[in-house]
Amino acid sequence: MAVVTNYDGDNRTFRAELNPSRVQTKPSGQDAKLISVASLLPQVKRYWGDAPIKRVVISAPHDSNSRISFYRNNGQLVTDKRTQMVFSGVTGELISMSPVEESATHATYDTLMSLHTARFAGYFLRGFFFICGLMGCAMIATGALLWAVKIRQKQQKQISKGKTASLGLRLVEGLNLTFIAGLPLATSVFFYANRMLPLELPGRAQWEADCFFITLGLVGLLACFTRSLSSWRLVLSLGGLGLIFLPLLNA
Repeated sequence: MAVVTNYDGDNRTFRAELNPSRVQTKPSGQDAKLISVASLLPQVKRYWGDAPIKRVVISAPHDSNSRISFYRNNGQLVTDKRTQMVFSGVTGELISMSPVEESATHATYDTLMSLHTARFAGYFLRGFFFICGLMGCAMIATGALLWAVKIRQKQQKQISKGKTASLGLRLVEGLNLTFIAGLPLATSVFFYANRMLPLELPGRAQWEADCFFITLGLVGLLACFTRSLSSWRLVLSLGGLGLIFLPLLNA
């Protein structure tokens, strides 16, 4: 909300003031000779010393607005800080570089982002975090399902006599079907919309999100009428098939 209020929703201007080194420069369309990348290494070493370089990115090569960006390897730190030096690809002039000392706000943001994405960790530790995330999702899902099963068992005598289940039980069972089984299906539909909607469609990005919520709404509508085992199998099967065939669509 602060960005929308103070920058009239102009995220590019906000990010340019927040971190100028992250703003991409558009090509000018005018040809120009690209200097040797190796000739810039002494300048990089002067600022960074013997710190390892993670990667070198050349933007708009052989253009008058070409840029050569060096990124320092911060993998040994629990932070998502992007330490960068940007040079002109034509003159070799240093255009911008990340400050050596960052503010407490930047440090807090970069650290939290690094913990969220686990970029500081190796493949084994990332895989462990991924499994822990799946276990957390499974704990929430099974807890909601077991709670509904327990309540239904308590009401089974009344249901066997022809009475309907309580509104709370029907609501929880419907929400379980919608969000536990419906989310994978809605996610797969989102990916299909991302790949199949026409590129010239107005508001294409919004339509991708709309397809996600429309699918979720349809599953919720189904849950209003039936929450049987066959309904669970149908929704989960559609979601599974959608995700399985997605690589074929990519191909």
